[in-house]
Amino acid sequence: MQEFDFTNLNIDTEGIGIFGSSVVQSPACDGDPNDTLRYYYKTLHYIQEAMQYDSYKTSLELLATCSIVSAYEMLDGSRQDWERHLKGVFWIQRSQVIHGDSSGLKQAVWWAWLCQDVWAAFREKRRPFTFWRPLRTLDELDPYELAARSVYFFAQVVAFCSREDTEAGKNDPLGRIASAEALKEALETWRRHLTAEFQPLPYPTSKEDVFESIWIHSPVFAVAFQTYYCAHILLLMNSPIIGGLDQYTQQRKRLMECVGKVCGIALTLSDYPSSVMCSQCLYIAGIPLESKRERECVLSLLEACRERSGWPVKPLGEELKARWEEASETP
Repeated sequence: MQEFDFTNLNIDTEGIGIFGSSVVQSPACDGDPNDTLRYYYKTLHYIQEAMQYDSYKTSLELLATCSIVSAYEMLDGSRQDWERHLKGVFWIQRSQVIHGDSSGLKQAVWWAWLCQDVWAAFREKRRPFTFWRPLRTLDELDPYELAARSVYFFAQVVAFCSREDTEAGKNDPLGRIASAEALKEALETWRRHLTAEFQPLPYPTSKEDVFESIWIHSPVFAVAFQTYYCAHILLLMNSPIIGGLDQYTQQRKRLMECVGKVCGIALTLSDYPSSVMCSQCLYIAGIPLESKRERECVLSLLEACRERSGWPVKPLGEELKARWEEASETP
């Protein structure tokens, strides 16, 4: 199976030239910011016209174009349009039985779509649209497929944290704890199957560092680990605690360990493809932080990701600061 980087949300394919160059203008990029909007509407018009042809409805071009459109909507912050098109891509893929174990471009588009859908689901506190269950075991996967599988497990955790599942769990805290433990075990099983490519490499550190730097090469494997730790962070923040102060203290310690790992990995990432998913992981890792020094470090890392990718239009750091202020005002 062809290797692919699931962190790269821009799918390029021959025959799709309508969208122009980059889907979003970087803050440091010259040019008219309305150019991207013009290409966006031209693309939507093109899709509408092309859908008259049956051959287009099942083409690779449609899949790739829809993936690029939804990526633009995510980057541009158009939440309502993005949600609608994510669901549209879901139905297109479902009708063609496209999933994470498909081959070629179909597989790449599915994983790129899942990365977007999981982030949207987290933001909206809903369950991800996908209900696919992989048939291939972890033993059968190569390193790149193992990296992509981390997003699948993360999607299961986002579903656990959804408003729907949270409300249902209020009447059965023991059942919810059992569900959280099952997800943790799935994550640990994934980790036990990781190959040498996922091992951290030596990297210079200093006692003055806010977080200990963790260098994993290549970035796709680094982001897979960030995703793994973010899944644990969400489970720890959304699981009932019935063991009293001791259990709370243990969970808080584990929570801060996972936060440190996400931020430590982010310190060594400087490439464009990983920037979007890295910033999403940093946002999640930043939520439980209380230390001013650690918060400032996360905000700096988020801004560095934004400068590389141009995403999002409204800085995630601003949203994170608003969450911190809201948390400080809560009795």
